[in-house]
Order: sequence, then structure tokens, then C-alpha cells
Amino acid sequence: MADVDKLDDAAREEVGETGPTLAVLDLSAEGSTWLGGQAGGEAPRVDGQVPLTDLDAARAFLTSTPDSHVLLLVPHPVHDLARALDGGQPLNEAIATSVARAREALAFLHTDQRRILMADRDAAARAPDVLAAAVMKARRIELRVPEGVDPPGEVPKGYQAFALHCFAEDTDLRRLLGEVETVLLPVGRNDRNRSDWEDGVVELARLRAEAARARPLPEIEQQYAALRHDFEVVAQVETTLARQNLALLQALAVVEAERDKLRAQLVPLKEKFATAKERLGARTALLATLKTDLRDAKNKAAGMKDDLLRSQAEIVEKDRRLGAQGQRLARVRAERDAFRLQASELEGRIMALEQSTSWRITTPLRAMRLTRRRSGTD
Repeated sequence: MADVDKLDDAAREEVGETGPTLAVLDLSAEGSTWLGGQAGGEAPRVDGQVPLTDLDAARAFLTSTPDSHVLLLVPHPVHDLARALDGGQPLNEAIATSVARAREALAFLHTDQRRILMADRDAAARAPDVLAAAVMKARRIELRVPEGVDPPGEVPKGYQAFALHCFAEDTDLRRLLGEVETVLLPVGRNDRNRSDWEDGVVELARLRAEAARARPLPEIEQQYAALRHDFEVVAQVETTLARQNLALLQALAVVEAERDKLRAQLVPLKEKFATAKERLGARTALLATLKTDLRDAKNKAAGMKDDLLRSQAEIVEKDRRLGAQGQRLARVRAERDAFRLQASELEGRIMALEQSTSWRITTPLRAMRLTRRRSGTD
């Protein structure tokens, strides 16, 4: 077989062919990241490889490019379910999503298994060199991984055990897990992050799927019997762990409900605090304004007090002057009264004189004198 591959490569070089084109489709929950691109963004390009964004693009690529292959990177169903549960997704909804993604990938793979490869996305991200070797061995196509590939995040062991329990206990889910394990490239076999008992459960599911599709062989029957015995022992431990996980999940649900209740109670308290803070700010501003007005009023009162003192001093001065003028007025009045008395006395004397006999006798003389004065004046 190796000689045939060498002859085939030599023939390709002779006719100038560059080999089949490889496209990569990442079906992880983060989107088409191709082992390291930004989630929801455009997948990074590698020379000689085509990054795909969804299954429709992959179908169009296979149709338009006859000599081409597609590498389908899918999340392992157990890890996919564990991550969904860790993210808070309800159990039934998480199982439905993981199963739908796995069945969609299997349906696409079965359309053309000769040109489509499928690998565990997490295992490929942890060991990209092993993934490249598996692709080279399966299709003799060189796979170049983008630079800066980040290893996937660790799947919580509790959720991982519970997810595996869900797949192992349900017949349809167990069959689906076996089908996925059967068609995956052997990249996960080099992944030592899983525990031995988990590998045993997954291997049991894979062998069951192979036994359902192929004619049972003695070796498979022996492996199946041995693994089934081991699995029954492990299943008891796993069931206990699953029950404990369920109890923890229920307790967590109660705690989360209490947390949500406290958060709901905290919302009106925050609103009241904000309102009280606004009122306090308004009252603080009003107090500052009142302090300013009080200071201005005190300054104005001090000025008015100074004006009042000056006015009082002026009033005292005016009272003093008025007292002096009153004294002068009293003296003037006294002099006026004296003059009036003197005038009255003089009038009496004049009246007495005019009524006297001598005044009457001398009346002609006064008249003649007055006449002379007038004549002399004229």
C-alpha cells in the first residue's frame, strides 16, 4: 500500500497537480473559529486551505470543487452537554442542542464519507500536530493549523460526569455517542485529559455502535463483555456521583432562586437609595444656598447696624442743636413778650396822651406844623 501511495504522489508531481484542496469547518458553539479565531468573527485563513462558515458553505464547496475534502471539527457530545450545563442551560434544552448538533454533523458526514473527515474539536485544539498526522494518514492531505491556537477551556468534572451519565443511561443517546466515536479521527485517543473510566464508557459506546453495524466477531464480543463488566462497576459509582450532582444542582437552583429574589428586593432599595441621594444632594445644595443668604443677611444687618448707629449719633446731634435752638427761641419769645409789654405800655401812654387836654389844645399847632413841613417839601 505504501508503494502505491508513493507511485500516486510521483504521478501527481509528474502531471503538475498540487493535490486535493482541504476546507475546514468548525462547528463549535463559539462559531467558525478554526481553532483560534475570534468567536463570531471571520475564520483565519491558512495558505492552501479554505475556512468555511457553515454546513451550507461546505456543501457548496464540495459541489463546486470535485477534487476536494472537508475537515469537520465538532464538539464531543459529552463535552458539549457539560459546557451547556455549566453555562446554566436547562438539562432538556442542553441535551436537545447537543444531540441536534451531533446528528447534523453525522448526516453531513454520511453524504460523502470519502471526502469528509470528522474530528473532536477539543482534542484537535489540544493536539493539532496529532490532528495533522491523522488527516495525512487518512487522506494523505497536509493540514496546516493557524498560529496562536489556544487550548480549550477545561470542562468541569462534575458536569462532565453527569453528561456522560445522561448519554450512558439513554439507549438512543448511547447509540448516538457510539456512532460519533466510531467516525471521529483518532485524535482523542491521544488526549489524556479524560479519566480512564470515562474512556471505558466512551469505548463501550463505540464498540456497541460497531457491533450494531458489523457482524459480531469473537474479539469484539470478548471486549464488549469485559468492558460491560467494568462499566457496570463504574456505572454504580457514576450513578452515585450523578445523584450527588443532581442534589448539588438542586441546591444550586435553590441558592440561585434565593439570589434572584434578593436581587429583586435589592432593585427597589437601590432606587430608594438613589432617590434619597438625590434628595440629600438637593437639600445640601439648598443648605449651602441658605448659608450664603444668611451670611449676606448678616453682612447686610451689620451694615444696617452701622447706619443705625450713625443715624442715632446724628439724631443726638440734632437733638442737641434743637435744644440750643429751643433755648434761643425761648429767649426770643421772652424778648418778644417784653417788647409786646413795652409796646402795650407805650400804646397806653400814647392813648393817655392823645386823650389829655394839652394834646387837644395843641392840635392846631401840630396841624400848622405839618402843613409847613409839607409846603417846605413841595
